[in-house]
Amino acid sequence: MTNLARSGNHTMKATFRVTSPLAWVASVLSVLMLLPVSAGLTGCGNNGYSYPVRGAGFSGSVFGGQNPVAGSSIQLYAAGVTGDGSTATPLISATVTTSDGTGQINSNANAGNKNNSLPAGSFTMTGDYTCPTSTSEVYLIGTGGNPGLGTGVNSNLALMTALGQCGNLSSSTYIVLNELTTVSSLAALYDFATTYNAIGSGSSDASQLLAQFNEVPEYTNTASGTVPGPALPAGYSASSTAIQTLGDIVAACINSAGGTAGDTSVCGQLFHLTTISGNPAPTNTVDAVINILNQPTVNVSQIFALLPANSPFQPTLSSAPANWLLPIVSSSAAHLMFTVQPASTPDGSAISPAVAVSIEDASNNVQTSATNTITLAIGANPGGGTLEGTTTITAVNGVATFSGLTINKTGTGYTFTAAASGLTGAVSGTFNITPGTASKVAFGVQPSNTPAGASISPAVTVLVEDSNGNVVTTSSATVTMAIATNPSNGTLGGTVSVNAVAGVATFSTLSISNAGAGYTLAASSNGLNGKTSNSFNIN
Repeated sequence: MTNLARSGNHTMKATFRVTSPLAWVASVLSVLMLLPVSAGLTGCGNNGYSYPVRGAGFSGSVFGGQNPVAGSSIQLYAAGVTGDGSTATPLISATVTTSDGTGQINSNANAGNKNNSLPAGSFTMTGDYTCPTSTSEVYLIGTGGNPGLGTGVNSNLALMTALGQCGNLSSSTYIVLNELTTVSSLAALYDFATTYNAIGSGSSDASQLLAQFNEVPEYTNTASGTVPGPALPAGYSASSTAIQTLGDIVAACINSAGGTAGDTSVCGQLFHLTTISGNPAPTNTVDAVINILNQPTVNVSQIFALLPANSPFQPTLSSAPANWLLPIVSSSAAHLMFTVQPASTPDGSAISPAVAVSIEDASNNVQTSATNTITLAIGANPGGGTLEGTTTITAVNGVATFSGLTINKTGTGYTFTAAASGLTGAVSGTFNITPGTASKVAFGVQPSNTPAGASISPAVTVLVEDSNGNVVTTSSATVTMAIATNPSNGTLGGTVSVNAVAGVATFSTLSISNAGAGYTLAASSNGLNGKTSNSFNIN
């Protein structure tokens, strides 16, 4: 495993990155396999040199978010060999752009897109390149193009997929370039990158660069453009949720007309926030990601704030991370996290959007293979409410979604708790349950025994309530009082129609003229169900 630590903008290959063991094993085996070949070549008078190899054909597609990018220029680079961040070698001399899908011979038509007969965003290579050596590490870049703008292009668009050794490419190789492959590739390679055309190492750390290229398939599936990758060992996670979050932020720039650092465009804000002090601002999305990963604690919350509301890659982080480090770590230490918090809702109504709880590793990455059963309950219960709905859900792709939850009592500051066997639980943010629609009246203070002709004391009150018996504090409905049961033909005196204040109508002057046992009062309000009081006596 390689470990990488940073202090400010300075990169030290030391302590931060935790990678799976397989990347190192692969790199060591690759070096060992080369040793006898090199020795044999030297013995034959070839002085250990490796020779160029004609490249194989391959194909792929470029996507911005989920949109195919037409007219994106494709270039295959061999990693630099003269030092960390050294200039990479472009291997394709012909013009290759992604198809616009029209099938027309136009300015975008070339052999690489079969004269636009390929689906939009697609390209193909027929082997018109030469690998410096079969073991040269290579990566693919797509720049510019139209991500679905109608007309025009985004000149700031740059996407990347790291491929590994050049000799491993074949006619069956299919490559997707999108935001996830870009962030994933650079999560492995950013220590060796300064710009998209300057990724490389020196001879002293070439084996480490090899190990980092071998790490890319753990982060991402380069054939589908998804995360994590097929090579990720069991029991590990590869910062997939954080990668999707950062990918969505980049996608907002990709799927736009572009911008310049400092302007109000999404790209302009991204480039401004990712500028390394003392260096020029980035002008493309790959370079912006390189800068983010090389200064992972700078402008973290501001960059997170660029996350669009409707993101193409889900799930995403629910709040800004502490940093943009994207390690591969053991996923054994797992916990629950509310990724969609409960929102304030009228009592008895389904909480919307549906509450979601994710199963995450120690780095807050959703464990998409987890299928634990998660139970939700009320934590803080200021209104004494009861939780209704399905409260136990089996996670799907690491996320349990609770639809149709209701609480029947109003209150300010409710919380939910989430629990699952063997996992650290979680407590939601606070939310309120507010009154529903007024549907009935009810007596708050019942009438009491009183002398004939005297005001009933304490004053009778009537509550305007919703269907669950919660006072509708916004109601000013007019409530009218009348005698319901009248054993002595008494007359009701005082003010008998009162407007509710904060949902409560107070009758302070009611009186009945004649003595009698078993009187009752009836409260009514237009459009609401009425209510009859308890019985009382007039002495």
